[in-house]
Order: sequence, then structure tokens, then C-alpha cells
Amino acid sequence: MVNGRAVSGIACLFWIPLALILSGCGAVATRTKFYMPVTDTLVAGNFTQAAAEFNKAKFDKKDRFLYFVDSGALYHYASEYDSSNIRLSSAENAADELFTRSISRAATSILLNDNVLEYSGEDYEILYTNLLKALNYLALNKFDDAFVEIRRADLKLSLLGQKYRDASDELQRGEASDTTGTKLDYKPGEVRFNNDALARYLGLHMYAAEGKWDDAR
Repeated sequence: MVNGRAVSGIACLFWIPLALILSGCGAVATRTKFYMPVTDTLVAGNFTQAAAEFNKAKFDKKDRFLYFVDSGALYHYASEYDSSNIRLSSAENAADELFTRSISRAATSILLNDNVLEYSGEDYEILYTNLLKALNYLALNKFDDAFVEIRRADLKLSLLGQKYRDASDELQRGEASDTTGTKLDYKPGEVRFNNDALARYLGLHMYAAEGKWDDAR
């Protein structure tokens, strides 16, 4: 079983990703008023209070991925790991649902402001839901569950190319049945984000903490 010192050492890796999640999500073209009440508390490092305040925040349904992933990150740093996992799982489910719906509504985005569209998350943000959940499970001494999350992150990375090829096919089918004359020139580009060093580094340390040195190589 992984000892507390090993878990604490691994958890230190996530101070930077927290900043990426909380600041990166806030930069998208969407209303994020639910951040405002917790900003000062968060800057002061009072994660328990920040998580509690954030949990009371009102948010638009279209912004639910943002809300759940940031809430999950706050509860992680408040050491409320079960609460964090509940919210991160909700974020992951929302991302899957919203990405599928966003493809069918792609033509609308040409005519409407981005602020009316649902946000399904960037690929790196979705991957961090699994990595934070892995750290939560480590803190709860659920090593096998932590590895499940690492493997899920690896699987998502390997399927990114197919994800956007499927999206392209769906858009082309929609264009074929479109009677408005709207042309969508969408082609899946090269997927450059295909190797998350942080996920692999975390997996390496998890193997090493268990004494599985051959697997850690």
C-alpha cells in the first residue's frame, strides 16, 4: 500500500495543474460569475472555505463542465477527496454529453455568439479530471482505483484522433442534409496533444511507490 509520504510527494505535482484549470477555464468565452465570490478566499489559500463558497454558486447549465471541474479541484485541495471525485465524475460525464451535442449544433456557432454555446472542455481539462481523481484515490489509499484513472487518461489520449475524425464525419453528414446552403469546411487536423507527460510521470511514481520498479521504467 502507498504510504502517506509517497502520496504527499505525488500530490505536489498538481499545484501547477490547479492554476491551469482555474485560470484556463476562466479565459473561455462564457460567463463565469460563479468564480467571483471565491477569488479572495482562493488566493488566501483557504481551500475548505473556497470549496464551500463555490458549492453555493449559481451557474448556467451550459457552463456545468467548468463548474464541476473547478469545484472538484477545490475539494481536492480541501482534502475532501470523496466530494472531489463526485464532482470530477460529473465534469467528465458533462464533457462526454456536451461534446456529442456540440457537433450537432456546430452550424449554429457560425451564426451565434460563443457565449450562448455549451462548453464541453478542452482535451487537457478533461484529462485532468482523471488525474485529479487518481490523486484523490491515492489519498484514500485506493491504489487500484487510482490506476484505473491513469489508464482511462491514457485511453483518452490514444483515442483523440478518432474523436475528431468522428466529429468531422458527423459534420459532413449534417452538411449533406442541410437545405440552407451553409458550407462547413471542417477537416480534422493533426492531433498534437497526444502524450501527457504528467499522466505518465504520475503513473511512474505510483509504480515506484509500490516497489514495482520494472513497471516504473
